[in-house]
Formats: sequence, structure tokens, C-alpha cells
Amino acid sequence: TYVSEKLLPSSPVFYDPRGRRWRHVRRTYLALGVIITALAAIFIASVLANPLLPRLNLRQLSSLPKKSDIAPQPIVVPKTPIEIKAKKARDELRKAYTVTPAVPSQRRELVQPIAPPTTTPLTAPAQFTSKPLSIGFYVNWDESSYASLERNLNHLDWLMPQWVHIVDAKDGASPIEVDLDAPALNLVRLQRPQIQILPM
Repeated sequence: TYVSEKLLPSSPVFYDPRGRRWRHVRRTYLALGVIITALAAIFIASVLANPLLPRLNLRQLSSLPKKSDIAPQPIVVPKTPIEIKAKKARDELRKAYTVTPAVPSQRRELVQPIAPPTTTPLTAPAQFTSKPLSIGFYVNWDESSYASLERNLNHLDWLMPQWVHIVDAKDGASPIEVDLDAPALNLVRLQRPQIQILPM
């Protein structure tokens, strides 16, 4: 123990009675603080300030070429003596027209007012005294169609049954196929033979 106590230093290892180490550390911290503050100020200024872009000497939009500038200009053809005379005569005629006094009929204060035309009553539309046609349609495949034909046959003027079909003709045969309904045809012959039948 005596040896160990002898080997121990009498003062702390990092003890600096003159304070030189603290002065160095303080200067280092101060320099770092100044550098960090300067960098932060530069960064904030670069964000807030407008960037300095190079100036490009471009023309303003109003002075740029327009569609009319790009369009080809018409070629001016020298006028012939006939065209020159015609233009001169047209100008003289226009000048004489402006100098010549107006005809009384063209002056509003001298024009006689014209009475409005008398309103004539419109003729009534033609009245049709004839009875309108009653047309009935009939199909073979619907049973209710036959029952309706029985009920209304006496009131019909024309009957249009679906008795004609167009089929795919082969070997020059007729493409029209007739499919008569015998019960309906017999009913018409018995009850109203004078009815007009227009198959479709």
C-alpha cells in the first residue's frame, strides 16, 4: 500500500492550474459557433433571395413575329392600261354619286307612308266528311290475334295479315313465300267478304 500511495500523483491528471486548456477549448467552440452561424446565414439568404440568372437579351412577346408576318405577301402585279382606266372611271363614278343630289324617292322625309295591308281572315282548314279508315293487323302465330279479329271484324275496312314472307330463293325460285291462315280467311269470307285484304 505504501508503494501504491507513492505512485499516485498528488494532483489530478487533467488539472490545469493556469487555465490554458480551457482557453484553447473556448476559442475552438467560439470558432465553430461563428462558422456554423455564418453557414446558416448564407443558407437562409440563398433561400430567401432571388437567384441571379444570366440576362438573356430576348425580344418582347409583342415584337415577336406574328402569323401575318410569316404569311407570304401577295405578289404585286403591275396594272395594265385597261385596269388603270377602269379604276379611274370607278373613282369618278363614286365621286359623281356623292355629289349628285338624292332622288326624292330615296329621301325619307319625302317618301309617302304606305298603309299596312288589311288583314284578311284565314280560311278554315278543309273538313273531311269521309269516315277514317279502320285497319286491322293479323298474325298467324298469336292466338289472341284471331280472337281480336273475331271481335272487331265488322268494324274494319282493311285487313293486313302477315301472310307473305321473303325467303332465300334457290335455283331461280320465287323469293316470296305465302303462308295463308285458313281459319282467318274463312272467317273473313263468312262475316265480311267485302273487306280489303292487303297481305304483308
